[in-house]
Amino acid sequence: MTTTARTWVFGLVVLLLAGGPRGVSGQAPRFPSEVERVTVDVVVTEGSGAPVRGLAREDFEVAENGVPQSILDFEAVDVAAPASIPPPERPRIATNTEEGSAWRSFAVVFDDLNLSPSSAEHARRALARFLEGHLREGDRVLLAPTGGGAWWSGRVARDRDDLLAVVRSLEGRRLRDAPRERMSDHEAMLIEVEQDQEAIRHVTQRFAAYGLLISEIGNDPARAPIDFGRGPALVRTMAAQVHARTRDRIQRTLASLERAMAALGGGRDRRSVVLVSDGMIRDERIAEFRQVLETARRTNAVIYFVDARGLRANEMASGPELPMPIDPSYFPVAMAYAASESAGAEGLALDTGGLVVQDANDLAAALHGISRESRAFYLLGYEPTDKRLDGRFRRIEVRVRRPGVVVRARKGYYAGGTSAGKAPPKGGADPAVLRALDAPLPHAAIPLRMAAYVAGAADAGRATVVLTAEADPAAIDLVEREGRLEGTLETVSLMASRDTGELGRRERLVRLRIPARMRRQIAATWVPVSHRFELAPGRYQASLAVRDPRGGGVGSVRLELDVPVEGGLRITTPILTDAMERGPGDVPVPVPIARRSFAAGSRLVCAFGVEGSRRDAAGAPQVHMTYEVRRGDGTIVTSTAPTRLASGAEGPLSGTFTMTLHRPGAYELRIRARDEVSGLEASTRETFVVEDAAP
Repeated sequence: MTTTARTWVFGLVVLLLAGGPRGVSGQAPRFPSEVERVTVDVVVTEGSGAPVRGLAREDFEVAENGVPQSILDFEAVDVAAPASIPPPERPRIATNTEEGSAWRSFAVVFDDLNLSPSSAEHARRALARFLEGHLREGDRVLLAPTGGGAWWSGRVARDRDDLLAVVRSLEGRRLRDAPRERMSDHEAMLIEVEQDQEAIRHVTQRFAAYGLLISEIGNDPARAPIDFGRGPALVRTMAAQVHARTRDRIQRTLASLERAMAALGGGRDRRSVVLVSDGMIRDERIAEFRQVLETARRTNAVIYFVDARGLRANEMASGPELPMPIDPSYFPVAMAYAASESAGAEGLALDTGGLVVQDANDLAAALHGISRESRAFYLLGYEPTDKRLDGRFRRIEVRVRRPGVVVRARKGYYAGGTSAGKAPPKGGADPAVLRALDAPLPHAAIPLRMAAYVAGAADAGRATVVLTAEADPAAIDLVEREGRLEGTLETVSLMASRDTGELGRRERLVRLRIPARMRRQIAATWVPVSHRFELAPGRYQASLAVRDPRGGGVGSVRLELDVPVEGGLRITTPILTDAMERGPGDVPVPVPIARRSFAAGSRLVCAFGVEGSRRDAAGAPQVHMTYEVRRGDGTIVTSTAPTRLASGAEGPLSGTFTMTLHRPGAYELRIRARDEVSGLEASTRETFVVEDAAP
């Protein structure tokens, strides 16, 4: 009945070393994938913002660079709200084959790089209201900070609490200089890149008024001659520094936008990407602006820019009074420069057919509008009369033959594209794997199932956590050579902390050399994959992606898990398995598996550990264990009397037991432990299925 702690740990090590529906009016056409076919999604709304339904192909006109185009494909998409159902319980075992399609997908890009702390607080409140009141059962949400923190995906309403917890943890990282020392991003670009004389003159005048140029122009700036040509050295130096920081922030934000759109995938459905930010300038020299527009076209994504600054006045224009009179023309120029601070974010939204939400203190209401308009839209497809793939921007105009409506659509595209087919970064995982890890919905080309085993305590207050997954060999391109089935799996896992935003990553190339005689066995048990982490207490989201380099298929799966805090009595995640490996001294030990179905008559082994027990006056633990097995109808199949658990001198308590069940059906295993010294109790349960034995 008992086993040693060493056996428990070895069982984990062995595995580590082993390898909502939418309604569509009419019949949906096939939208070809050739590069010459252009697909445009169009939102038509009334003055109140409500979507206009019931339009037909003949109600639309499309022009490219002013030239009328023939609408070859048309689809009116009307997303029906699903019936209200209780949110399903989170599974202990995650799969990528039973998730079903999302009603809608939203990627919220929280631009912490360009958000001040005060703006971030404003945005967090609005996002919380959005998640609580404006999304419906089945919606998928991806929360994506731009500053490098962990991304988190969830489904409404099942995962709403986790999504809200992630939102509460987000912060604005942009700390602005004091008004007297501030140079705006737009001013820095004008001075550093364009040597704009007006910008140099106004910034120099402002810095002189604040007494920042005493070393260059003396103590009396009102009488000292100021060279507005190249500008003082301080102005030039600061412009170079500010512009370098600005360019880095923008590139990182644009990379996050592109990554989020790629994660939502392509297809006819409308992909809504909500950029919550204080904005960014538009610098045409930054190639990533064009790449984002191309990715938006390719994935049919729409960007909405939500300006988190709300109705707050421009800080530069409304700051402390200047200590001396300056040119009155300074103030309108300062206001114009302030308006340009968000021109880049505004342009992305308008160019992709989205909205710009500015001057609104009620951001939650604005987000509700985004949710509402994603319910009904139109897809138009045409083949451009201009067949040249010259890389130039083609302007798209969509008109509706109905008075009093508002029409929004993508502003255009670059003929020939720019970002498709980019080579993956050297030394990194394949881009398809990374997209699968980010995606709110799992990729199912390779069916997967995954479980997480929270084992014993590790160093520094952390616990050992093993992700155990299994991949369907039928979806893997295996080649038989010399009596073995050979193949390769590229595997990458991410472990995201909900509370801290920390992110752990593991990569492993699994080379498969399976005896051909085991073909039938692996068809039932699948191919094992595992990754190990050492985690602090908290809630985590584990994501695993698997790619078959030979066949090209990708599968991904996601699971939430908790690592408990130290203290109190705790039962580690039980290993319930029919697989054994040879351990030290050739002793068989149980192997953790993700599978929860077993053939009738199989010998099942359960192994677990108990932590947090106290010792009596003699230094010995006094912990007793009981277990029982119930059928789905609650009937108790077997149970045990309390049995004392033994341990080594320093190791944790552990136990094993075996059982054999012959009757097919659903079962539940319940394990209880009681510490007789402290009086504390702990329990856990596992559900599984017994199936008819294969003939």
